[in-house]
Amino acid sequence: MSRSKPTLAADHRKNAEHEKKLGILIQQKDKLQKRSEFLNTELNTVKNELNMTIQERGRMQQFWNVAEIHGENEKNRAINTEKIMFEIKTKQAEQVQKLQQKIRSLVLNAKTHRHASTQSDPIPPTGSLINSDSQTVDGLTNEKANSLLRQSDDLLMAFVSELEKEKLNAQSDLKYAIVQLEQRMKEEMECQMKNMREERELEMEEIGLKHIEQLRSLESQHSEELARLHGRIEFLQKESATLRDIREALTVNLESSKLKLVDQAAEMGALQAEIEEAKKELMELRTYKESFQRDIRNVELMKKEAEKYKELNEIIIEEFGKIEQERDDLLEELERHLGRINLENRKKYNNIQKFDIKGLLKK
Repeated sequence: MSRSKPTLAADHRKNAEHEKKLGILIQQKDKLQKRSEFLNTELNTVKNELNMTIQERGRMQQFWNVAEIHGENEKNRAINTEKIMFEIKTKQAEQVQKLQQKIRSLVLNAKTHRHASTQSDPIPPTGSLINSDSQTVDGLTNEKANSLLRQSDDLLMAFVSELEKEKLNAQSDLKYAIVQLEQRMKEEMECQMKNMREERELEMEEIGLKHIEQLRSLESQHSEELARLHGRIEFLQKESATLRDIREALTVNLESSKLKLVDQAAEMGALQAEIEEAKKELMELRTYKESFQRDIRNVELMKKEAEKYKELNEIIIEEFGKIEQERDDLLEELERHLGRINLENRKKYNNIQKFDIKGLLKK
């Protein structure tokens, strides 16, 4: 009996120690479950942030489409300006043709007046000119013919000189009208081109400023998101390392307790149920270990997704560089078109100034 009492006391002490160890294991298991829940929430937040980055990518694609639409609009405006210049040139040519026809009609009228003056009644040098349709309006008698033949050619010379003066006046008026028309058309064209150039420059400056501001904001947002993701990944790596150490310590403790329980199985039949419970706990820990390994694999996948996101950001930055290059190319092309149009206008203006109206009159 004396021997049985110490053995029972020792068994009770061992049972108490095993119960304490099992309580500690249960507490550690609860802590691990809480940590796993915390890691799951962190993973969900990271996934949400990745979804937000994908949405931001969609917005960038929309912005790229808007920039392409602006480029097409600029091309269409350049084509419209060329059409307007062509219409202006055609109108100018039509006006020049009309003026040439008027000059020819004036020359023809002057010639008809001169021929009519030699065959009809004498016209006084002063007063308005009266156009006679034919010489058969008044009857031509012998006395009238003799009186006309006796008269001197002074009236005819005066009439011819008056016609020449009117011809010179008409030519000077025509030259003045042509110069005024050319000056007015030149001023209108310069004003239109200046307004169009200013509007284009303002629009291109606004588009460039908007692009630069959006690029800067996106770069700052992406840098902040990348820094935040790197920080969270480092935190998760540290947490996984600590959990790995705790798991190894727990496995060591479980193995030691298992060995002790196996060694004491022959003497402690009453503790078999507790050993079975410990085995169940061990199975749960193994399942938790597997789930934890799955979480670690998920973290690795998230790291890979973060690297893909980084590559995506680099691609987006390259695309915006291309947008800026296309914008610069559009500006250069617009300036070349404007310079070419101004050069053609100067050439046409110089050709019009050098245009000899006397040559047309001779024709």
